[in-house]
Amino acid sequence: MKRSTVIINSMMAFSIVTGCSNTPSQPKDVIYSSDIFTVYTDRVTQGPHTARAISPVEIESNYTSPEESGISQLLHFRFSLNSRDNELPQGKSHTVLIGSDTVFTFGEAIEKFDSIKEKLAGKLNKDTKWTLKVNMNPVLNSFKKQGYYVTPTNDTIYKDDFKGVWVAGSVDPLSWDFENLYGKHDRKLKDRGDGIYEVTLNLNPTTERPENPTGWKVDSIDSRFPRYHSDQLLVDALYNMAICDIASNLRPDSTYRAGKEWDGVWTRDVSYSVYLALALLDPDNSYRSLKAKLKETPHGTVIVQDTGTGGSLPVSSDRIVWAMAAWEVYKVTGDKSMLKEAIEAIDNTLNDDMKVVWDSNFKLMHGEQSYLDWREQTYPRWMQPKDIYESMCLGTNVMYAEAFRVRDAMIKELESDYTPLWMGMDKEIANSINNNLWIPNLGYYSEYLYGGIYPIQSQAVDNLGQALSIVFDIARNGSLDNLQDSLHALWNIIGISPDARHKALSQRCSVAVCTSLLEHRSGKGRQYSRP
Repeated sequence: MKRSTVIINSMMAFSIVTGCSNTPSQPKDVIYSSDIFTVYTDRVTQGPHTARAISPVEIESNYTSPEESGISQLLHFRFSLNSRDNELPQGKSHTVLIGSDTVFTFGEAIEKFDSIKEKLAGKLNKDTKWTLKVNMNPVLNSFKKQGYYVTPTNDTIYKDDFKGVWVAGSVDPLSWDFENLYGKHDRKLKDRGDGIYEVTLNLNPTTERPENPTGWKVDSIDSRFPRYHSDQLLVDALYNMAICDIASNLRPDSTYRAGKEWDGVWTRDVSYSVYLALALLDPDNSYRSLKAKLKETPHGTVIVQDTGTGGSLPVSSDRIVWAMAAWEVYKVTGDKSMLKEAIEAIDNTLNDDMKVVWDSNFKLMHGEQSYLDWREQTYPRWMQPKDIYESMCLGTNVMYAEAFRVRDAMIKELESDYTPLWMGMDKEIANSINNNLWIPNLGYYSEYLYGGIYPIQSQAVDNLGQALSIVFDIARNGSLDNLQDSLHALWNIIGISPDARHKALSQRCSVAVCTSLLEHRSGKGRQYSRP
């Protein structure tokens, strides 16, 4: 996703730890150990760093973040026309010691930064004011002569469409978020009259920091949520930390926001959160949040599609993720009164989507990857919204297969005589996923098919799609064995692995996600109690 949902992250951290188990050769207080770090029942150690649970409501850590230890004066940055990452080819950027009086030229990066200057880089003071300048005359002259400018990334900007030049970079308040530069007026450069654009930045700004920036402590846990108790103090504390994060995302109308910077309810964010944890922890507000993502149309109730590449539908087509979340709420509550509304919304949405995103040749759905919807990170530059629509991806198709299965299960549970228009589609899509997206020689699913009339398999890996293909019983015996034979991830679970160097780690991540989901959802060996 383009945003980090605290709810998912916190509960995944909890479920991953509870999914670990020690080997007979390890001490009893060791949950998991690797060459890099060790997880004990009350702490995590990595080299000189230790995070220790003092109590179920407090964690202490001696980790020092880069922000606290000091930020380098060295700045890496790129300019942007019209809020796009279009100044320099991938892998290149400008480098400068903050404070230098340098005029950069748009589209021309210094090939090699002076290594002597780099060694001289000290720590950057808080609230450092520095004026960044760029010579825009190559762009302006092209506008004058041709009416347009072609960037080094082959992005054509027409004179009448030129909205301005911004800067993205490595030191706060700069970031590499090109997509949202339009609203960042403090990062927009202005013409001083001679073709030189400039902006005065306040770098490394002073921000309000908590008293214990690397630890966590609360006085009490929100009584509206279930309690968790075990003989592993660290896991108890992580669970309580997750509950605090969840409570902080509850809006005044008792629906769940996507995160601190995104106050609205988003279909994909809340659906994944409900499926992974919220249905069990807060079923009433979970379904209230899901209902907030329904809308009435002349053809009946349908699920709202979040924004994405191309604006929304049909390029972004993952709204059907709502179905698995609604089914999860029902499995927790057993409330059959919700089924009629859920069936109508799911069935109407499926019927609409079959008209616009179904590919009758490949028996797969078109559209952007679910949750990997920040296109600059997950699609090559040449792919336009049309190309992304034409692609057929693993994650979204897994969701459609599950949505058809869930709809039929809801109809059966309600003992309804209603016969939907499209029957058996869950099996048909599942078979097509295995026939078209599985890469036998690599032992994992392709993230998507792309390329128009004769599409080919992308060699990159969508790890959430891999994991859910197992959870939803789409992976066949052969592919399942390949996925499960891999080891766990040594570090954080990667959303997508873009090249062959990460293939092995990506496979391990898939199994780690799946294992943690299954362990958490089974609740084996753990005690939950409602207040």
